[in-house]
Amino acid sequence: MLPISSRRRVELIPAEYDVAQAETALAKAHEQLAALPPVPDAPSPEDPSESAPDDDARKTAETALRTARATVKLIETTLEHRRLAVAALAAKGQLPPVYVLRVPTPEQRARWRKAIMETAGPYPADVALADALEAALVAMQPENLDALQADVVAWREAPDGVLEPALVERINKAVDIAARHDPAVRSILAQRQFWLETQQLEAARSVLIGCEHGPKITLLFDRVSDAGLMDVPDDHQAQIGRKAVELLTLSPALAKN
Repeated sequence: MLPISSRRRVELIPAEYDVAQAETALAKAHEQLAALPPVPDAPSPEDPSESAPDDDARKTAETALRTARATVKLIETTLEHRRLAVAALAAKGQLPPVYVLRVPTPEQRARWRKAIMETAGPYPADVALADALEAALVAMQPENLDALQADVVAWREAPDGVLEPALVERINKAVDIAARHDPAVRSILAQRQFWLETQQLEAARSVLIGCEHGPKITLLFDRVSDAGLMDVPDDHQAQIGRKAVELLTLSPALAKN
């Protein structure tokens, strides 16, 4: 039996079985497709002087239409896969698992943050990665060193850390290349990955309280034990972790909605 606290609860169906979510997404995609304006006609080759819509506007409309149709097709395929997955379980007399997460209290939020700090420490800041990247670039001496250093400076000086997409792409590419050659860059990336995984794992331990039609979840001192997570598939653990982080970073009122 689930604890009394589960009355304030959130249910999570693993994505591969979440038919309702895919149906909602498909309905929204159809609405967006129907709301697109018609693609303007191309100018008539018989009458070049004929007033015609701007060619760029027509191409933009065509691209938007193709993208919307592709989105509908992708969601339709996803929905079909999910329905088949649910049907496969039903054929074996089973139902999809439903993981039950509680709405965290302020104290549970504080304990979650404490657990992350104790296990993984602070998240490595951008400034640390920027410093390591610049040192690695100087050591590597690529032909475009000046341009790359200018990108690092722009990264450091970006207001509120907001970067242009093109700059983000260049920085990410430089970091990937530097990580192959520089242990300091690799160390920071590894610590970031460890921090993110710890964040999700501790979140799951804090708010996961049970599962219906699935593995037994064992609580120890009001938290999920390691043994309690052993039978939860890895991909389900990741989904639980992401949802748990979302709950732990929302206000209690929003988390219950």
